[in-house]
Amino acid sequence: MLVSAWKAAARVPRPANRPGIMSPSFIYFDLGNVLFTFDRERAFGQMAAVSGSDAATVRDVVMAGGLQAQWERGALDWREFHAAFSRRTDT
Repeated sequence: MLVSAWKAAARVPRPANRPGIMSPSFIYFDLGNVLFTFDRERAFGQMAAVSGSDAATVRDVVMAGGLQAQWERGALDWREFHAAFSRRTDT
């Protein structure tokens, strides 16, 4: 049965071969804690090390200060995130 389903699927025309259907030119995957685990505490420690701040301050600024939420919803780009982070941490 599995082989029959596979053969049937192989006969279905691909979207690119169907008039009016476009193939995607870009596919975005949300990797952080969606497809892969992501250790935020480690990231906060790394950000602290390069900024000269401490991990607790970084965590507070990024999470409690709303920078992460703003960045995730597209309200900030990387430069704006960096500027706000630097301003809030005095780094």
